[in-house]
Amino acid sequence: MQMHLRTRGTPRGLDYGFINSAPGTRWWDAYSDWIATERPCLLAVAEDGQEHWRVLLSGIPSARTDSGGRLIYYTLVLEGAYDTAEENEAVVLSLASHLLADLAADEQSRGELSGLLDGLCPAEEVDALLAAPAEHTADRAALTDRLLTAITALEPVRYEAPPGTPTGGSPDGRPRGRGGLPHPAVGPALRHGTGAGASAQPGLRGGGRGRPVPGTTRGPG
Repeated sequence: MQMHLRTRGTPRGLDYGFINSAPGTRWWDAYSDWIATERPCLLAVAEDGQEHWRVLLSGIPSARTDSGGRLIYYTLVLEGAYDTAEENEAVVLSLASHLLADLAADEQSRGELSGLLDGLCPAEEVDALLAAPAEHTADRAALTDRLLTAITALEPVRYEAPPGTPTGGSPDGRPRGRGGLPHPAVGPALRHGTGAGASAQPGLRGGGRGRPVPGTTRGPG
């Protein structure tokens, strides 16, 4: 499994970029009709004819701000093969559960994922990596190792149904994922090249091969 982290620096000239490694393509641009990556978003995609799955988590707020006082955000991109080890699927499901739990608490607040990424990415290091994109190879590799170690250690957030909610369901009557995780389509997207996908973003729905699956959007409001 490959993991890529995108954010921006504090100075005006250090715009958003990947600070450890960059994916081969900006594959998520193909889904711009259904998602907006500057907002909190979860996108899991598995397309027919491809041998890999792809997951994007965006809009994760940092405690850092840019030189104009605007909030800075993180985007995580994960990629792996369909025969991915079970532990990789568990990592993605755990990340999804944390992102959705943070959104459910307060879309604008810093949740556990924010704290984890801020702890791994001091402002000075982020600025140095973005200022010299062709340098600091060892530092980028070390950051990737820290990311994988910290994120692999995350325990999934379990969904606690409110009193009176039917077993295995959610307050809106839709089924929950295995183990209480709130997103049933992410796991299948990692295991099969059948066009399965999942999107979690306020107010967005989609459908079709390689697109976000209908009924899997989730977010405040």
